[in-house]
This record gives sequence, C-alpha cells and structure tokens, in this order.
Amino acid sequence: MARRGLSLASHASRNLGSVDLVTVDAIYCMTQTHASVLRGLGVPESKITVVNGEGGGVPDPFGGDDEDYEATAQVLELAAREIAQDL
Repeated sequence: MARRGLSLASHASRNLGSVDLVTVDAIYCMTQTHASVLRGLGVPESKITVVNGEGGGVPDPFGGDDEDYEATAQVLELAAREIAQDL
C-alpha cells in the first residue's frame, strides 16, 4: 500500500463482536468463509458482498512474495473504486 501512497501503520483488525451488525447497511467480505460466518450470525444476505466474489474473493498474500502482495493490492484497489461508485 505504501507504493500507492497509503500507510497501514495504524490499521488493525477488529473482532466482529465490536460491531453492531444490525445497524450496518453493507458488509464487504474478503472471502466466502467470512460471508458464511456473517450469515450464521443472522446478517441478511442482502447486506453481504464478497469482494471479487467471481474471482474467489480477495487473495491472502500472507507469507507470499511482493508479487502476491501486489496482486492483492490490485484486487483491493479495483474493489474500492467499485464500492465508492456504488455509494
């Protein structure tokens, strides 16, 4: 992300328990597994979108090389643009 002028230094994941799922309008998931967990928690299907769902979700680059991280960044960049247009 630094190559794109973004810093993730202050980014941290959050547990779903810290989010009031009833009040959210939309949830964007990285994988089908994440979406399944949300469905199991009672989140309506209409609120759930798997990013790059047709492509199998967002690839996890953890433990990979720079090319793996770049591929993930490209998927996320395209998804962010699409989400912003939808909003």
